[in-house]
Amino acid sequence: MRSFLIIWIVLVYAGDTLSQTVTKGISEEVAIVIDRSKALTFEDPMGALSSLDSLLSIADLNQREFTEVHFTKGRIYYLGLLEKDNAILSFYQSLRYSRHIDDTKRKNGILTFLGICYSNLAHYDYAQEYYAEALTLELDPKTRLITSYNLAQTLRYNEKYDSALSMQHQLEPEFKRQEMEKYLVWSQLESGANYVGKEDWSNALIRYGALKERAEETQDLNLMAKALHSLGTIHLGMEDFEEARDYFLKALPLKLAEGDQALLLTTYNNLGLLERLEGNHLQAREYWKQSADLDPRQVDIVMLVDNVKAVIEISEELGDTETAYDYSIRLNDIMVPMIETQERLEELHTQYVVEKIRTEIEAFELKESLTIAQLRIWLIASVLTLLIVISALIYWILKKRQRLDDSVIEHLKERDQLLYYISYRYHVDVPSMLREMRGEDNLAS
Repeated sequence: MRSFLIIWIVLVYAGDTLSQTVTKGISEEVAIVIDRSKALTFEDPMGALSSLDSLLSIADLNQREFTEVHFTKGRIYYLGLLEKDNAILSFYQSLRYSRHIDDTKRKNGILTFLGICYSNLAHYDYAQEYYAEALTLELDPKTRLITSYNLAQTLRYNEKYDSALSMQHQLEPEFKRQEMEKYLVWSQLESGANYVGKEDWSNALIRYGALKERAEETQDLNLMAKALHSLGTIHLGMEDFEEARDYFLKALPLKLAEGDQALLLTTYNNLGLLERLEGNHLQAREYWKQSADLDPRQVDIVMLVDNVKAVIEISEELGDTETAYDYSIRLNDIMVPMIETQERLEELHTQYVVEKIRTEIEAFELKESLTIAQLRIWLIASVLTLLIVISALIYWILKKRQRLDDSVIEHLKERDQLLYYISYRYHVDVPSMLREMRGEDNLAS
């Protein structure tokens, strides 16, 4: 029945697609549906989710299959639909089932995605927890380096710049040794960001100046946009507004071309700050209005909310009630789902912590029961060993006593023989000698 239902799902959703890989513990039929769903992540994410939900509702899956199906759903929610809260829910489901299987690589993938999702939602403490937990697993060297990089980035978000910088400095030579060029560049960008956070402008300028030169040599527009933006941020911090504006305006078209909304938000945000510091409130509002139109699912939600609030504040100061009203509605559109998401995430994380504690308690109880059982076995073995030693000692004593008794008996035999010999000589040899002596006396007389 199980195979029939799964095959039916395959025919409906997967067509003629064949599974590229059949993971250990996952049937070929289930693997086909999972692979097909992954292929539809961007093209038809809702259809992909529908096929996976059908699989969950009508198929009798094992723990390994449940883990993989929920993990795939989480990836689709995150990558295809940008719904981080639903992604987190699916990853939690996957994590729950993964505790019953032996697959370190999958557990690391789940924890890493949870860290990324929470980091995107500005829950940096939670993200830090998941990355730290992933590092407790036995990971291959490259995976461990990537997870460490993610953790270091989260430390920066939590404004722990010294700790983050120390980690990045340790990671950079390792990325170079492992020939992980992309992560080496990212780590250098992160080190620069930590210098900016510490307001160590000289080191930040050196780091981003070198990255700008690298971008020019490699014609890497994305890296160039990041380097220019960061140089602008440094000069803004140094209150060199003209230089900062120049860098931001050079970075802006590159970011527009790349379509990176997260980078666009930070540039619009910094340009708005710059203009406001110089008293150009209308121009500041224009930059923040452009940032307010970005997709909340793809940007720093906290910064986006601050920018929308700034638009409302400046509009009210200028007496532009219509713009203030329009952006109040925009703020509400962002905040309501944000608050609902925050409450949902708090609940999900609490459930995760409770389950984790429960799992640790069960593991402790199991370990304790095993320890008690081992102690009992040890006591029984000790008693048996002691009995064997005592038995051996008794046997040795008895054997020694036996040898002693045999020696005494032998000695007594020898004594009896000697006494017999003495008695014989006394009763036989002595009278004979006396008679001989008397005969000699008579002859003499």
